[in-house]
Parts: sequence; C-alpha cells; structure tokens
Amino acid sequence: MCSSDLLAVIGDGAVRELEHLVLDAPAKVPAMGFAAAFALGTFEGRDALAAIERVTRFLDPDTDAVRSAVAGGLMLAPHPDLAPLLRAWLGDVSPSMRALAIDVLGYRKLATLKDLERALEDVDPLVIATALRWAALGPESARSAARVAVEARRGTTDARFVTASCWASVIAGFPSAAAEVEGFLGSEHETGALLPYAVACDLDQARRLLDLVETAATPARVEALGHVGLGGSLDLLVSLLEDPGSPAEVKQAAAFALQ
Repeated sequence: MCSSDLLAVIGDGAVRELEHLVLDAPAKVPAMGFAAAFALGTFEGRDALAAIERVTRFLDPDTDAVRSAVAGGLMLAPHPDLAPLLRAWLGDVSPSMRALAIDVLGYRKLATLKDLERALEDVDPLVIATALRWAALGPESARSAARVAVEARRGTTDARFVTASCWASVIAGFPSAAAEVEGFLGSEHETGALLPYAVACDLDQARRLLDLVETAATPARVEALGHVGLGGSLDLLVSLLEDPGSPAEVKQAAAFALQ
C-alpha cells in the first residue's frame, strides 16, 4: 500500500516508468506481471489500461504462470474502467487473453450471463475450463449454462476441460455429480477427477476409492482418500507410511492425508 501511495505521488510519469521496467527487464518474470497489473491498475485513465495490455502481451499470457500472475494483479486492481477492457479481451484472437479476461471478470463478480455464455461457447478448452469455474459458482442461470457446456463437450479429452468439468459438476451441485466424476477413475484423467470425487462421493463411493488405493497407491489417490476422511482408511494410510517399499511421494501424501 505504501508503494502504491508513492506511485500516486509520482503521478502519470509512474505509468510510463512501470511499463518500461517490465519491457526493459532482462527476463520475463511472471511476478512482474502481477506487480505491473496491480500497480498500473491503481491509476485511472486509458493510458494505464493500455500499458497493462502491452505489458501482458509482452510477458506472454500463453505461459500459465504469467497468465495467473497478471490475473492475480487485475483481480485486486481498483481501476474503475477495468471491466470494458476485459470484455474487449473476450473477443481477442489469443485464447490466453480470453481466458484471462473471464477469470478476472468472474473473480470480481463482474461477469454477466452473456459474458459467461460467450466464454463457455468458445472453441478453446482453456477458455471454457476457466469460465466453468465461475459459472458453477453463479446463480441458477449461470449454473445451467455450465451444465449445457459440460454436456455439449462430453467426451472431450483435454485435461484442463476434464478437471474443470468435474469441479463444475460438484460445485454447482449437478445431479449424480459424483457418479459422473467416478467415470474418470482409472482413466488417463483420473488425477484431475480425484479431488472433486472426494468432495462429492457417498460412503459406497468412498469405499471404492479406498479399494483403488489398496490396489495401487498413487500420491493423488492417497491425497483424495485423506479428503474423504473415511475411518476405514486409517490402517491403510499408516501401513503406507511404515512400508519401506512405499515411494517417498506416496509416504508424504499419506502423512498429509492422516493430518
């Protein structure tokens, strides 16, 4: 906060200097994306918005860490005209910019049903996956749009979409959500489905997860079992810790699961 006050004292010149600090840096560090997005977002006016866009594109939003950092800064920035900029990005040629836009709009509770539907109807799995999170947390109309998007793309093999659709089904409270997520257990997409399954499963489904861990204990399966909190899993988790043949990653997961 003190740094923001100092930038305000400097005035408009700070906008130019902040941008140059990023563009002239020897390396594209994701943390600079957060700092620049937030700091520039404390200045009113179109110059600051333009600088945010130039910095974002320079750092390369196709990089997950950069996109996440810039989004984090924009989620906190107080700029009063941020929403129009983000809605413009929803029509950008870059899927990463579109995903960034709906992520920030959703977080700030600025995403309208039209915004969400536009993102959910996108052709890129990253954009759809990002929009699903916020649609599932929205009102009934938004959750219905999320349900339509999940059904329309059932069978999609993109890992980001699969994980997002599993969480959306659980968070939005879709009927038989756990049963739908259960279908991914034992598949190549199991890792992304395990935690949503753990959140939504009933007792019989929890026992199936216990059987999976007994059959083949992976760190992700053990972690999910810990979230279920099934009393019958205690002996298995302790035995995984005691077994000298258990991989270190499985032992660590078992320790956290017990915790």
